[in-house]
Amino acid sequence: AKLPTQGRPLPLLRRFAAGVRRRRAHRPSPPPRRGAAVESPHRGSHSTSLEMHPPLTLHRHPMCAEIIEAFQKCHVDHPVKKFFGECTDLKIKLDQCFRQEKALKRKANFEESKKFKEQLLAYKKEMAEQDKES
Repeated sequence: AKLPTQGRPLPLLRRFAAGVRRRRAHRPSPPPRRGAAVESPHRGSHSTSLEMHPPLTLHRHPMCAEIIEAFQKCHVDHPVKKFFGECTDLKIKLDQCFRQEKALKRKANFEESKKFKEQLLAYKKEMAEQDKES
């Protein structure tokens, strides 16, 4: 006795359902999140070589302008070798320069915040004296 579908392909819907069942049974685990292996720049005292640098705009990083230009020139001059470490030494210098620049900005912001707090305390003290007089 011959089955009605023997020798003929299964109807489209049945083939599709069989394929879906097969795929679900062998579905691999999802890939790791993008950048999951890289530590956060806020947790450690230094960045790893896997992290990306901030946008290389010269007006935002005047202290590091020479290194940025050399790094960009290296990438243009070595379009393939850049993937094999040709520009790594410049990347390390660039990261160090960005760290120094950030430390200077942090120090300047801290000094500015101290001045602001002093002005705020003086203002509060003045307002408290005016309230006592009234």
